Amino acid sequence: MRFRHDEETTGQQGFSLLVVLLTILAIAAILTPLALSAKTRALFSATLLRSDQLDFLADGVATILASQYVADIDQTGAGVRMNSTLYKCRTGGLTIAYTLQRHDGLINLNLAPEALLAVAFRSLGFRAQTAQAFAETVVAYRSSKDGIVSGSALEIKDGLKNASFESISELYDFEPFRTVPLRKLSRVFTVNSLSAGITLTNAPDDLRNRIATAEDLSAFVQQPGSSNAGAVGVSVSISDEKASGQFNGIFDAHGAAGRRPVILASWHYDVLDEPGTIVDEGDCRNRFGTAFEMTVAEMR
Repeated sequence: MRFRHDEETTGQQGFSLLVVLLTILAIAAILTPLALSAKTRALFSATLLRSDQLDFLADGVATILASQYVADIDQTGAGVRMNSTLYKCRTGGLTIAYTLQRHDGLINLNLAPEALLAVAFRSLGFRAQTAQAFAETVVAYRSSKDGIVSGSALEIKDGLKNASFESISELYDFEPFRTVPLRKLSRVFTVNSLSAGITLTNAPDDLRNRIATAEDLSAFVQQPGSSNAGAVGVSVSISDEKASGQFNGIFDAHGAAGRRPVILASWHYDVLDEPGTIVDEGDCRNRFGTAFEMTVAEMR
């Protein structure tokens, strides 16, 4: 009988151990996803914080560039071309990409004649007849001209404005442009230059080539100079292996040296296109100096 008692005790103990093991496994099954979820949230929060840091740094880089090149618009800024050429440099595990664009190298939506507007729309990939219809509609939209816009089937939100464009984003009132990225429109149009013409040497490659090969536009091509710049656009993108930050701004081209340049408009969360011309500047120290490198190091 003793043997039987031991056998029963052993069986009960084994069953108890099995219950404990199943309980542990059940608790683990519940806690493991919670732990993973908490880790995922922590990583996500860290990425957001890093993105905010890089956004702030991109803002600072844009201000430095504007201070260097906007205050004295006639200087070339140590070889930096203001025609949306993409420049890249690296420091402290970061890659910094930036472009500068003088607005006298763009088409003014409020001042440009139909012929120049039509060529601008063609540079965006629209056919000649469609581009001409768009140009006519833009002129009607911005002016007090009444009547039907010939050849145009554009749907315009709230109808013709009969007033000047306040920003190029108002092109989104035109149905066909709502799928065109703002960064692409900003490589063609402006409301911040001071002339109806365009300085080809300051125009982005695609736009310059299109205008240079068009007929009867010589009257609208102006010589390089500071008087018609109006503004300079600065776009900056900063990235590392985990996050990225962006800043895009339009600065007054006639700021005083040594002062923070006046910003006319700004936005974040845009992606810089990589055009045919990319200039690799190597170490960012060559462009921004050692003080900038120290700032980047403190943000790690």
